[in-house]
Amino acid sequence: MTPNMQTKTHEYLHENDLPELAREYAGLWLKPGTVVALHGDLGTGKTALVRAFIRMILDAPDMAVPSPTFTLLQQYDLPDLVIYHYDLYRMTNADELIELNWAQATAEGLVFVEWPERAGKLLPPHFAVHISDANAVDFRNITVAFQC
Repeated sequence: MTPNMQTKTHEYLHENDLPELAREYAGLWLKPGTVVALHGDLGTGKTALVRAFIRMILDAPDMAVPSPTFTLLQQYDLPDLVIYHYDLYRMTNADELIELNWAQATAEGLVFVEWPERAGKLLPPHFAVHISDANAVDFRNITVAFQC
């Protein structure tokens, strides 16, 4: 970790806690050119966190927010910002991102990306979110790292 990097860990979060976590980071993340890289094993809650964020921003708690696992990308057009949710798990080559509007998304939108390591050198500076099991059923630990 670089000296100008700060981390904050949130322990024993349930899925019901995610909207509050989304509110906490909305001020940092709701800006054009922001990339949030989501790290964690399969099923740890990466999509659940993005779902909570999008529902909170749109004030639509029951909105269907599908996982982009099979489509690679889900896009949400807000009045002042476009949110891009990428899931790169099934991507075989980082060059595929060119066809998925990656350059424009990372320059002008808010990008959430699952399995960000598959973007390789195309991954710009970003917030890193690490999600892990909290050794309790249905609870997770979430660590957010960001530049100071």
